[in-house]
Amino acid sequence: MARHTGEVDVHHLGPFAPLGSRHNVRHWGDSAKQLRVSTAANRRHFYYLTADERTGELLREQVEALRTLQRVVPARKLGQQAARAPGAASVAFGTDWGAVAAAWLTEWERTGDAAIRQRLVHSMESIAAQPHGFFTGVADMDIASGVYARDTGGQLAVSHLSAVFGLAEIAGELVDLLPSQSFERAWLDYCRLYNASRDAQRAALGQPLRTGNLAQGHARLTAFAAHRLHDEALRQRAWAEFRAGRGGIAAPGRRTHTVLPPHVLAPVEEADGLSTNAVAQWGLAAIALLALAGPHP
Repeated sequence: MARHTGEVDVHHLGPFAPLGSRHNVRHWGDSAKQLRVSTAANRRHFYYLTADERTGELLREQVEALRTLQRVVPARKLGQQAARAPGAASVAFGTDWGAVAAAWLTEWERTGDAAIRQRLVHSMESIAAQPHGFFTGVADMDIASGVYARDTGGQLAVSHLSAVFGLAEIAGELVDLLPSQSFERAWLDYCRLYNASRDAQRAALGQPLRTGNLAQGHARLTAFAAHRLHDEALRQRAWAEFRAGRGGIAAPGRRTHTVLPPHVLAPVEEADGLSTNAVAQWGLAAIALLALAGPHP
């Protein structure tokens, strides 16, 4: 899978290189070209386990992928506008920055390049400097320096997809590898508030958030905040969110049924009530809660 997502799902030549294509029935068919598909997060651990040279080339390919976003805006169909300033790109703090941070972190780990490290630190600290931190959602970044422009709109923005394409894992590494009190505070605010009650969100942000999808998968963010803050109430809340299964799998079952041709090419066993996305988020949350929130209460 590391090879497939790196080689097949990514444009290596042409105007979209090195972005990936999402939601494809046929490879490269979707017009949304995004960093979350080509993200280095999908293969950095494979590279460290194998030292595979081709995988290393694919990781390096992503270091300057941000420059393609100057021409190809990732969420242009949903209203995201291209940056107007020369040398800048519109970069969302979730799926976009998570991929950028993964590429820059991996390049710094591999080479010790101080300039890459500084761009990464600048991006972290300028997210933290936003009026609502990660809840600001998106801003223009100066590509050469990694510094985000400060948003002056004052609007909250949050997406259930922001933290499910590697952002949670990369941010979790960064708070230890590149300690920054302001960045850690901004990330922990996101972790504890995403699944918080509307009253808690209103008290912290001035208004409740408009989304709460994938709550089960985001239980791992609650668990991370509980671990870093040594907060027992958050620990118990993380397990409650996981057990409730909202936006995920409330009651995993073992019942299967056989699907026969002509609906498929060959007979397959399919599990009832499960989907690829829900299973993936359930598994990641289960692993994280066991590691960060301790035994099931």
